[in-house]
Parts: sequence; structure tokens; C-alpha cells
Amino acid sequence: MIDPASSSSTQPSTTPPPIDEATRTYLEKIQYIFTGYNQKRKQRITLRNFHLAHYTSAENAAKILNSNHFWMRSVRCMNDFREADHGHELLVRLFNKNSEHAQVLGENSISHRFCTVVNECFPGSAEEAFKKFNDSWPEIRSNTYIMCLSEHGRKFDRQFGRLSMWRAYAQTNGVALIFKMPNDYDAMPLRVVLNPVGYFTEQELSMQLHKTIDRISENNGYLKLLPKDLFVEIIYRTLITTAVSLKHPTFSEEREWRLIYMPNIETSTHVQLETETISGVPQIVAKLPLANRPDDHIYNVEFKDLFERVLIGPTHYPDAVRASLEIQLTKSGITQVPSRIVDTLIPLRI
Repeated sequence: MIDPASSSSTQPSTTPPPIDEATRTYLEKIQYIFTGYNQKRKQRITLRNFHLAHYTSAENAAKILNSNHFWMRSVRCMNDFREADHGHELLVRLFNKNSEHAQVLGENSISHRFCTVVNECFPGSAEEAFKKFNDSWPEIRSNTYIMCLSEHGRKFDRQFGRLSMWRAYAQTNGVALIFKMPNDYDAMPLRVVLNPVGYFTEQELSMQLHKTIDRISENNGYLKLLPKDLFVEIIYRTLITTAVSLKHPTFSEEREWRLIYMPNIETSTHVQLETETISGVPQIVAKLPLANRPDDHIYNVEFKDLFERVLIGPTHYPDAVRASLEIQLTKSGITQVPSRIVDTLIPLRI
């Protein structure tokens, strides 16, 4: 989420102000202009009353429940070993003025149209944003943390989850924690972003970027009222969050959403970086506290506020997993626990 109070400095204030109507209107306008695709995806999932599922092992689910934190892992430790590089490379190709794409399309290329339209708002702003993007990428790539979630709402999803997700992320004694879609404005001071993943080919991404350029052009007068530094920062953050929210089209069946924390862009006083061992690999984990803090204007983020139900996936020990979940969920303040644990009974030997 782009904070209207942000400039080139990315440090959050100790006690951020509440979101008033004027600020909300501003944020919605900026999101519409720069992240229209994301907003449409959020509207669709809300209208369909879909949820978000986190597929993981019963062991890792227990760690989330016992610590009362979401765990976000480094992109360097994801099972897609090109997790962040794919999106970055796509953007670099499309925005490179000397690329074959730009040479063939000329004035209709992404690079030419983007620089022309953005620089009409503030001369030189496109080049400043690109420089910041290129200079910061090595640090962003090595210091970005994500928690993967999957759209959950189709008939079979609700009853069984998705077989491909069980196989990829919860092969043995797996569970799927199902969460409600959080409100955009309830927890902005946490300084994390929730984005849908785009599974675009280069041509499809180009089409989406052309639509963004059109919206920037259409709202030229509004954007000129912003301070230039803020405008450049918005462009920069749009490029960065787009880069870390793109995956190869072959992963599209995952319908993934990402909870993203990028301390190099914006440090959170609430998120802690700690070393944990996951599947035998010691690694740094960003831990997001599931605690309401009204004094800091953080609401509706406790586990009981977000939790919908849990699916027990393929396992030889469904009774043991259920008994453990019942105890842990009850301790977390969840009511009607037995009816909110679904045994999928998937007959899968892995």
C-alpha cells in the first residue's frame, strides 16, 4: 500500500494517523491509476465471497498458531527458484529503449509511451524512477519476504482444496488455513502489501502496462498536483511491487496472492526478522504479528478476525492432526472449532 505521507524517505512514523476520508479518497485514486489490475482482482474476490488459503504443513501451521504471527519467507527460499527474477526481467525487456520490442514498435512501445506520459507530469521523473528501480533491485531481490496464499472459493476448493497445491506446498501431513480477505485500510501501519500475482506473457503484461499508461495520461492534471518526489516514489514502488508480483504463466492454476514485506523500501516497527529452520534450511523469516493495536491504528488482524476454517489434506494421521488443531485453534480464541475443521480425506500416497 502506498502511504500518502511517504516521500523518498521510507521510515514509518511511530504512531501513524488514522485513515480519514480525504486520505482514503486519495489512496483509492492512486490505486486506480497505478494498480488498476490489482483493484479489479480484489473487487472480484470480494464480490464472489472468495477467501485466501495458505497451504502448508501441519507443523508450520502449528508454528503460526503458537507464535500468533504470519511467517513471510525470503523469495530466495521459494520453490520457484526464479521467484523474483522472472518479473524483473519482463519489466526490463519492456522498458528497455534499445530492446527489439522498442525498436519494432517505436512510439507505440511501452518504453516510449511510458517516458512520454510520465515526463509530461514532471520532466525527468521517469528516468529518476527507473534509476532508483535499477539501483535498488539487488537489495530488493535479496531482502524481500512473502507469504503465499491462494484464491479459495470454487465448489471443490471449499470441500477438498486443490490437488496441485497439496502436492506443491503440503505434501505430507498438510493443512490449508483459510482466511477472509482483509480490509485494505485496517492495518496500513504494518507496512506490508497484499497483491494478486500476475501470470502474464510478455504480450499480456504489455497490454496491462499500456492500460496503466492510459490512466496516467487521463489523470495528468490530478497527478501534477502531487509533489514531484512523491510522484517518483509512487512510480518506483509500482515498478518494484509489479516485479515481485509476476510469475511464469505455467503457475497460473495456483491463483496466488502475496503478502509482501520489503524492509529496504519501507521498514515496519512491528515486523521482526528472525532466523528459523524450515524443512532443514536455516533462513531469515519476517514475522508479522497478528495483534490489534488501536493506538497504532491497526485493527482486525488478530487470528480470530481473519480465520475462516482449516482443511486437513493428505495425511496418514488425520485424527492426530485434527486433535492438535482443535486445541491450538481454541487457544487462539476461535469458536465452534470442530465444525471449522474440514477433513478432505484425499487418498493420496506421496
